[in-house]
Formats: sequence, C-alpha cells, structure tokens
Amino acid sequence: MPASETLLPLFQDLASLMELEGEYLSHRTALFLLGQIPDLPAELTAVSPRRRRNRTVGPRPLVFVFHPGEKPRHIQVTAFGKISLPVSTLEKTLLDLLADMHHAPPLDELAALFVRLPYHPATLVAMARQASDTVLKRTCFLAAWAGRIHVREIPFAAFRRTPVKLDPREPATGLAWDNRFFLKVPSRAFRLPLPPGPANLDPDIAAWVELRRSPAFQEWMAGEGRLPILGDHDGKELDGFFGDLFRDIPAARFDDLFHDHFGRQPLQEPAASDPAPVPGPAPLVAGPAIRTPSRPASHPAKAVTPASPTPPPA
Repeated sequence: MPASETLLPLFQDLASLMELEGEYLSHRTALFLLGQIPDLPAELTAVSPRRRRNRTVGPRPLVFVFHPGEKPRHIQVTAFGKISLPVSTLEKTLLDLLADMHHAPPLDELAALFVRLPYHPATLVAMARQASDTVLKRTCFLAAWAGRIHVREIPFAAFRRTPVKLDPREPATGLAWDNRFFLKVPSRAFRLPLPPGPANLDPDIAAWVELRRSPAFQEWMAGEGRLPILGDHDGKELDGFFGDLFRDIPAARFDDLFHDHFGRQPLQEPAASDPAPVPGPAPLVAGPAIRTPSRPASHPAKAVTPASPTPPPA
C-alpha cells in the first residue's frame, strides 16, 4: 500500500482530534511523524494542558498525556498535503519520554535514541533545566552515556541531592549508584550496545562515540561500574582501559591500523618456502687510526741504500 494511502487517513483523524491550544503529538508518535522511527507505534500519544479522555484512531488508541501548565513551546508543524499537525521537536520529544517513562520504549531503545537522533545537546540540557530535577538528571546521564556531551556541558551543581532512578521500570536489584548525577543506574546499562551517531557530529564527539561503541570499552565500563565522560579528568581514568587493552594483544592485530591510518605496510614473517637471503658484503669495522710520525722540513728523510749481497766463500 502506498505511503500516501496510509498517512492521509492518519493525518485526517489526528487533526480532527487535536482541539485545544497547546496540544501536540509527542513520544514515539512524534518520532514516527518526524521520520525517526520506521513504524507507527501501537499506542499514539498527545500531550495536553488539560485532562482529556482517550480516543481511537483506526485500530490504535490515542492517549492524551496530561501536562499541567504546559506552555506551547518547542513545538513544530509537520504537514501532509494541506493537513498540518503540531509535533514536538526532537529535544522536546526526548524530554517528554523521560518525564513520562510509561510511554517510553524499553531502556535499550530509549538510550539508543540519545546516540542516533540529530538533536542539539546544549539545547536539550537547557530545556531539561526548565523541566524538572528528575528529567535533568536522566537527560544529562543518557547524553553522557551516548557520548554526545562534554563534561563541561553538564550542570552538576544544579542537581539536587535527591536520589532518582534512571528508569523506574527496571528491577530494584542490580542498580549502580552514580554520585555525580545522584542517579540509580541499572548495571546492565554499561553493556548496552550503541548504534552509529549522526553524520554531522563534531570530530571529538564522533571519535568518543566510536570509542563508546567498542565492545571492549563497554566490558571495561561494566567492570568499573562507572560511566566515563568526555573530558573528565583529562582522560586519566582511561589509562587503565588502554593498559588492559594493549597488554596481551598480538602485534598482528595492529596491521590494519598501521596500513589504514599511517600508510605503512604490515610486517610479514618470512614463509618457509621463501629463499634464504643472500649475504651481502661484510660491513666495514672502524678500528684505531694509525698515525705516521711527522718529520721536520729541515731534516728530510735519508735515502736507504740496500745492502749488497754477501759473496759466497771461495
């Protein structure tokens, strides 16, 4: 079925149900309408400043999430033909997911959004500071977990000392305490795989995201039970990781690195069938210099007359 035949009724039904000023589509519904996820979620969600009963759009329920005092900010418009719908921006969508965790995908999918979506981290943190302490802590941790934020961009001094769970849906057992964020984090979060980041990242951020995607780095994080953050302690806490990484790695494992990044051909061990090398000339060995005694110019060397042979006896 063409996409137009699927989206047109959806836009028509949603537009007829968005009645109040300040209402907008958010959560996974917004991600679908913004083209960030491929499938329409089983449950559609809209944020409203007033309590409203849920509706139905085709076979799917439309849940109105009540945000008291919600101001119509950080909302954009997506259109299909002449029909337009109010939709949250990417940054606002992420914050709504963290505020309404019961409408968020599982933690592994939620965390992956902080890696791959093309949001602006500084804008995200600034908006989170206006939301709540809980949302701010979760936002900063997941942006740091994703490798998308520098330590200097995290407002640690703004965190209240009240403990917060990163995901209240996770079991109470197996939680690690991060005293920098005053956050209880599932230990399994350190081993979660990361998708590729957006293509337009700053080079330092892009390199850090690639390091975070390394399975070896994730295993080291799980062993340490701590999230390293870009720029924290000038990278000193990573010394242990790189020491463990390179300690027992055979030299051949670095051949691709030398060839791709330094333009050097990998060293090849001689095969058994290779001919033996032909020895070259022996190298010159420097010895002590032989000095010839000099003579004064006024005493030229005397000519030596060879002695006459002795005649044989008569």
